[in-house]
Amino acid sequence: KCPGGMFKLRFDWYITIGIGFLLCGVLKPVRGKSLPLKVKKHVSAKAILDEALKKRSSYDRTFRNDKTYKLCFPYGSEVITLPGTKESFTLEKYKEDLGKTNTRTTLFLCPLEDASDTDKPEQSCTSELQGLKCL
Repeated sequence: KCPGGMFKLRFDWYITIGIGFLLCGVLKPVRGKSLPLKVKKHVSAKAILDEALKKRSSYDRTFRNDKTYKLCFPYGSEVITLPGTKESFTLEKYKEDLGKTNTRTTLFLCPLEDASDTDKPEQSCTSELQGLKCL
């Protein structure tokens, strides 16, 4: 024990899980639909997905359990491996690769069957993307 009890090892990390949908390959987050999730630092993408679905269905009455969801990075690609590598995703490695250990990490639940991605012609996607505000 350290003097004053100030130092505490943290084996659990908090991340934010939001809900989003893919519109023409671009992730569009749903405002007001994010929840904190406490996970172990060595957790895999599958475990995060399972815990996020469990918490979302417990705390959000509007959440659709009948849909199948995937876990996505903020830029829209599915969380399976670390970005730019073939190494399996773990939260600790992801934060390490970002180069910021104390960064707030946000991942998104996205429905697998996004009809908006597959059924729209390319011209429609281009006009919808032009309507989005750039950050």
